[in-house]
This record gives sequence, C-alpha cells and structure tokens, in this order.
Amino acid sequence: MRKRAYALCASALAVCALMAIVGAATKRAPPSAAETGVCRRVVSLAPSITEMLFALGLGDRVVGTTRYCNYPAEARNKARIGGYVDPSYELIVELRPDLVLALGVHEAAIEVLGKVGIRTLTLDLGSVRDILRSIRTVGLACGVGPRAETLVASIEERLSRVRSKTARLERPRVLVSVGRDEEAGYLKDVYAAGQRSYLDEVIELAGGENAVGETVTAFPGLSAEGIITINPEVIIDILAHGDGKKTTNVETLGQWAAAGRTQAVRNGRVHVFEEDYATIPGPRVALLVEQFARLIHPEIDWSPK
Repeated sequence: MRKRAYALCASALAVCALMAIVGAATKRAPPSAAETGVCRRVVSLAPSITEMLFALGLGDRVVGTTRYCNYPAEARNKARIGGYVDPSYELIVELRPDLVLALGVHEAAIEVLGKVGIRTLTLDLGSVRDILRSIRTVGLACGVGPRAETLVASIEERLSRVRSKTARLERPRVLVSVGRDEEAGYLKDVYAAGQRSYLDEVIELAGGENAVGETVTAFPGLSAEGIITINPEVIIDILAHGDGKKTTNVETLGQWAAAGRTQAVRNGRVHVFEEDYATIPGPRVALLVEQFARLIHPEIDWSPK
C-alpha cells in the first residue's frame, strides 16, 4: 500500500514538473496544430514512424526522434528524445510538438503527455494492411493526404508485382531467424518469426510458406533439433546489428552446420540478411518483400523490365 502511494506521488510530481516546463515552453511556442489545422512540429517515438514521416516528405516538420531512428540519414540530425521504450518526457515537452506519433507500446508516454496537453496519435504497424492504413492516417493528420495515397499506391503496386511473379510457383518452407546467440559460436537460442508475426506475412507475400507451425508467441525459440524437425527449405538469418557489426557468411554457415540435416543447409540455401529494415515495419515493406522473394525464388528473373 505504501509503495503504491509513493508511486502515485512520484507520478503526480512528474506531471507537475512537466506542467511547469509546458508553461515555460508555451510562452515561446509557435501556433499549435489546433490553431492552424496542420501539424508543424512532430515528434516520433519509433524508427518505423520516423521513416514514414520522411517517406511522406515531412522531414522538415520532424523536431524529435529516438536514438534508434537512423534512416534516412537526415533523421540522425534531429533532436534525440531518448530511447524506444524510455523517452524523456522533459525533452519532448521542450521541443514544443503539436503532435507526438507513438505505438501501442508507448502507452505510459501517451498517458503522461496527454495530461500536459500534448496531442498524441497512436499507430498500429502489426501487419502490412496496418502499415498502409497508418501511412494514410499520418498523411491526413499532417495535411498531406494525396501524398500518402501516392505512397500507398506505390507500395501496393510493388507488392502486386511480386505476387504475380510467384503466384503459380510452389511455396518453399521458409525459416526466418530474427535473433540468436551469435557469441556462442554455434547454433543456440534461435528465435524465429512465427505465424503471429509481421514477418510471417512478409514470407507469404514473397511467395514462401512459414516453416514454423502454429505457435503461441510471435517469435518462438527453437533449438537445432527443433529446426531439423521442421526441416525448412530456405533459411533467412536476419543479423541486423545497430552498431554496424557484420558477421561473415563463413562464420554464419559454420554455425548453421548444426542443422545440417535440413534441406536448406544441405542445398546451400542459408542466407544472411543484414539490412535493419527487416525488423522495422514501415514504408520499406515492399523492398523487404522484394528482397525475400529473390532469396526464396532465385529461379525467377527479377531484373526490371
């Protein structure tokens, strides 16, 4: 009971402190979105949202991003407001945003910012359909609806092109590894994209079938023995290091030798994928599907016509 009281007190003090900052910032703030009808100062709480804003040509309106927002390169020049799960409310308030774009995981931040009068908009990027819907939502919120429709149409056209090329082909069983203990030096603690994940949809759009069966979690853990049991025909090993570290193909293939009885390893179809957009559901989803499709269906002529 006493701990709960302390927590409530701390929360109240934090809100009061933010209110003081808001008061000081208001004195020098430009017209708000409510006054102009258009968002001029936007803070993004996730890399996927930052990419979306820049893809919509709204980079000049972005005043704050997380320390993980590194694409496009211009995003690195924006003020940093903390991390993905630990944004600084004080820094956000000092930037005087008229809109903060967030995800469901930012529930606490949304509540606190709402109490001090900062407008927030929560996006859902759990599926390709959600991504396209969110692009339209952001476009409308920022007064660039037609631009958003153009971007959505471009993504849909690219996805349709992949679908048409793979429609009549057999679907190989694909295992996508999204994380594992690389330092172990052997295949250990592999987390795969399950059928409840965004990457499951990407596999399907790229002309494959998820080798991982029905699971309770989006990213189930698999042992080498478990991987041998499901016997994938293609393995895509996502090794997107935020620090720029690269793992050589020789090292990676050596670690996957533990699953040597799978068709993927026997046939040399283990692929290292080091692009960070693989784990950032956003406007580059079409590029991801295209790249996966090239790995899953190398028999197709993917050269532009």
